[in-house]
Amino acid sequence: MAGKPQIPQAVDVEVIIPLKPPYAQLPKPKNDTVLVCELGIKFPKQCAWCGNESGIATRPVQLYVDNQMYRPRGQRLLREAGGLAAGLALGGAGGMGTVAYGLLKPSDLQKIKGFVFRVQVPHCANHAKAALDGAIEWGGLEGNLSTFKIRVRDAEYARAIARVNDPTMRVPALAGLIWPERCVVCGASDASERYKAKVKGSTASQDESVDVPICANDLKRFRRSGEAFTIIVLTGVLAAIGVGGLTLTMKADSSGHLVLFACGGILGGLVWAGALMTIAARLLGVRSVGTPPVSITLKDNQYLLEFYNSEMADTVRQVNGLNENG
Repeated sequence: MAGKPQIPQAVDVEVIIPLKPPYAQLPKPKNDTVLVCELGIKFPKQCAWCGNESGIATRPVQLYVDNQMYRPRGQRLLREAGGLAAGLALGGAGGMGTVAYGLLKPSDLQKIKGFVFRVQVPHCANHAKAALDGAIEWGGLEGNLSTFKIRVRDAEYARAIARVNDPTMRVPALAGLIWPERCVVCGASDASERYKAKVKGSTASQDESVDVPICANDLKRFRRSGEAFTIIVLTGVLAAIGVGGLTLTMKADSSGHLVLFACGGILGGLVWAGALMTIAARLLGVRSVGTPPVSITLKDNQYLLEFYNSEMADTVRQVNGLNENG
């Protein structure tokens, strides 16, 4: 998986959630409206009110948070005019309004009256219509508005929520690791196929791998994803050579041609590969092309396993008795 995972953290009786995919989806903001944010955070399969684990269903819960940075249209126009004048006085306003807070720019934040956060909360039959108090007490935006905070009923439950949203686990050895007979991607019980996850991070472990259970549909999907990734890389290289070659028609000395060829080629290749990767990810239904069901890295004599599905990561931790330290 590309980059380090953004994992919700539990502090005392609160869960801190990064306002970034896959934990949050923000639509494009509109002027003077309330922005609806869908939270993709997962909960343990137990009632959020009483902890009961039988007869569990989910229902949507909405949390409203007022936006203290909202400014009416007239005030925004005055501020923008003042900012433009200041920018021109300093020699141009080309870089203004480009600093992002979470998924939003400061100029966008001023347009939004408030936020409605929607989350699916598990409940038992007795709490199907219970008030929110007692499960999630309140939510609030934190710091530079890049994170969202939920207060839950107790510290143990907060840690359970953070754990079930953690896509990683660490083990000292792969030998003896127990895999539940469920698909590591979708959790289906029909996991008759195996996906070979190779270990990265050490020359000595290049041939080390582990077979993880996966259903036939997901195995086919991820194989197509791997094939698409290879094609995208190759076409990106070809695009880089093509765009770089076009720069040779420009008037420049040999060193200038070299710089133009390198910069133009890299830019052209990245743009082309990025466009193909976005299209392929949508068609194949995975978060990013080249993302495996399980990624395994050996570092400091520990194996870091990062799962595509964070719920399955928690399931594997449970069957191996690693809920607290894994």
